[in-house]
Amino acid sequence: MVADKIVVLNRVHLRKFSEELEKKAAEVLGRMDSGSALRDGSAGRPSDDADWAEQAHQEWVKSSREHLDHVLLFQIKDALNRAENGAFGECQSCGETISMKRLKAVPWARYCIECQESIGDAG
Repeated sequence: MVADKIVVLNRVHLRKFSEELEKKAAEVLGRMDSGSALRDGSAGRPSDDADWAEQAHQEWVKSSREHLDHVLLFQIKDALNRAENGAFGECQSCGETISMKRLKAVPWARYCIECQESIGDAG
């Protein structure tokens, strides 16, 4: 296995990542706005148990998606704050540099791969 090169983030990198994070935040906010517009429309009263079940499932799916969007938006805003205060690209657990490959895949990453794997999905 070839080790990922450690690249020091410069202003160009930070600007590029910040622009990408802002774009992703706008996408998430747009999705959240369109989801709230869909909720405002009345789907009517379900006529039988199957319709009730389907409506309950649809509401659960929307609620789960909204929760995930809120979590992602928080992570993006946190990454933008780290970019502003100079901590972007630094693992919040071990303090090591997060690989460029990981940041390109998940620019809001808070942890390096090793720490993320030890933390699991909780981080």
